[in-house]
Parts: sequence; structure tokens; C-alpha cells
Amino acid sequence: MYITPGGCDFREHLKHGMGADMVILELFIRFVLIGAVSIGGGLATIPYLLDLGNATGWFDSAYVFNMIALSEATPGPIGINLATLVGVSVGGWLGGLVASIGITLVGVTFMVLLAHKMRTYRDHRLVKRIIKGLRPIMIGLHFSVIVVLWQSLLKDVYHDVFVLGYSVVLIGLCSVLTLKYSWKPVHIILFCASCGLGVGCV
Repeated sequence: MYITPGGCDFREHLKHGMGADMVILELFIRFVLIGAVSIGGGLATIPYLLDLGNATGWFDSAYVFNMIALSEATPGPIGINLATLVGVSVGGWLGGLVASIGITLVGVTFMVLLAHKMRTYRDHRLVKRIIKGLRPIMIGLHFSVIVVLWQSLLKDVYHDVFVLGYSVVLIGLCSVLTLKYSWKPVHIILFCASCGLGVGCV
């Protein structure tokens, strides 16, 4: 059964007259476009995925944020992981494959062409200035995603003081463990998963 909680049953598209081939084609086109404009890394895909869910009704924002958590806890770039999970929920394993190819197509093509030129011009003064100018933009893009995630967290848990307090404490604790004690991401993920299991048992 091609369905994930918060996602969309693939067979529902068939009931409404949209053939399987058209669903796969739409997945590919949409993720090619997302990959083409997601400048700043995998996290930059999140706003576009939220827009995609609103435009198509394939999934809701809660599903996207659940997939973010799952993508961060699994190996591989978060952008590709998100595309795969969303693609599978909409179009089964073929949808996941097509979405993954689509979101990487433009970036991989561009980087292959750029890498060839960078070997020649990487020490050029103009290239160095461009790269220095891009660094603050990357920080700004990632910060904007953090704001979006934080707003979603507050929206989901504002009515539950315990969950809100738990979330704030855990964010602070993870920051301390990372910055002061140099915990690796895998350790933070395992720690947070264990905390989530513990809270769920209360």
C-alpha cells in the first residue's frame, strides 16, 4: 500500500483520473524545479516542499517535519532523503527513485561543469571574491529555515506546556553537548531518540 501517515495514497490519484504515468512525470518535473532553485543545500528544499504540499495536497506540513526528523537521523544528504521519502509516499518506490533523480539532476550537472572550470580559475581573484560573497548568503538561508522550523514547532506544541518546555530544554541541552563537549551528530540523534522514547512512556 503506497501510503505514509500524512502522505497521500498513490491509488487515490488513479481514482481521480490521474494516471500513474502522469503522477510520476509530475513528481519528476516538480523535483527538478525544486532542485534547480534550492540554493544553499538540502535544508533549502524545506520551504519548497511545504509549498509543494500546499499546491498538490500530496502531504501536509506535519508530514514534512516528520520526514525532516527521519531524514536527519538517516545517512545521506537531507535533500535527497526528503525527496525519496516524499516520492515514495506519493508514487511508491518508482516515485521515490524519480524524485531523487529529479532533485539532484540540475545540481549534479551544474557541479560537473563547474568543477572542470574551478580547476582552472579557482585561484582567480574574481572567483575568490564571489565565493566570499556567497558565504553569508548560505548562513542566511539556513537561518531562515531554522526560523520556519521553530515557528512550526511552536504552532504544534503551544497548547501543551510540557511538550514546549521539553522541546526548549532539549534544544538547549543538545547545543551544550555539541558546542562544549563536541558530541557528534550521531550521538545527538541517539540521545534525542532515547529521550523521545522515555517521554513517550510517561
